[in-house]
Amino acid sequence: PNGTVAANGQVLTLLFRGKTPGTAQITLDPTKAEVYLNDGAGTKTTVTTSASTVTVRNQDSLAPRLASPSHPDESRWSPERTLTMSWQRHEGAFYSYALSREAAATLDDVAEQTDGSVSYPNLSDGVWYFTLKEKLGDDPWGPVATYRVMIDGTAPEPIEAAVIRDDPSRTWLLSFSAIDTTSGLAETIVVERRPRWSWFPFFMREDRTLTSTPYRLHDQHRLSELRIIVVDAAGNTRTLQLTDSRLTRQRWIVGLMFLAALLLSVLLVRRLRPRRALFLS
Repeated sequence: PNGTVAANGQVLTLLFRGKTPGTAQITLDPTKAEVYLNDGAGTKTTVTTSASTVTVRNQDSLAPRLASPSHPDESRWSPERTLTMSWQRHEGAFYSYALSREAAATLDDVAEQTDGSVSYPNLSDGVWYFTLKEKLGDDPWGPVATYRVMIDGTAPEPIEAAVIRDDPSRTWLLSFSAIDTTSGLAETIVVERRPRWSWFPFFMREDRTLTSTPYRLHDQHRLSELRIIVVDAAGNTRTLQLTDSRLTRQRWIVGLMFLAALLLSVLLVRRLRPRRALFLS
């Protein structure tokens, strides 16, 4: 949203899981990949693409089996910032392990005895890799096991939104912009909360719609409370309150008070008229 100026900026992240060992080439079709300038007209600009080669290997069967009670699924983002790793510890074995941003981090040969688990508190957002290797007695170090952890404990960026009038269709639309820089947005929900009956606005109904921008308002009279909720892939949420339906109730109460005052005035006039006639006679 609103464009960007960046060198080597990240636009899109694709996560692949290999089905079988082998080598594959990933390419973007330059005839379908499009980039537009932020010049007010969305002018299409030139795109240059290059291929990437991906190699999928089976994890060595002799490598330790890693598990994470705090982050049990390597392919899912989690808001939990404390990582706990565990593995089956063999009696008399030594271990070397590390937590790094790099999937192919090099482990040193410093042997450590552990109880088969380790924790890392207060990790920052992003993708982490836990690597571990095992040494049994006088044997050489065994193969390295790797476990990926994806952490996003930060809510999406503040939402920008506005209610606008679409002239061709003569309808009110909700236009909004929201981003999440770590795990990405998973869903956007627009909530319209309004009175069930306009003549008695104290019983409310709520419509929750999974949508994208622009969103056509159900209540074209614009008497509803409007709320936008965005949820990222880790489950973090950000909410923007646009309008409050209490204004509708306040207007109804003011109107009721006006009618009550008017009725009271009529009753007073009626009571005064007979007395005035009797006095004149």
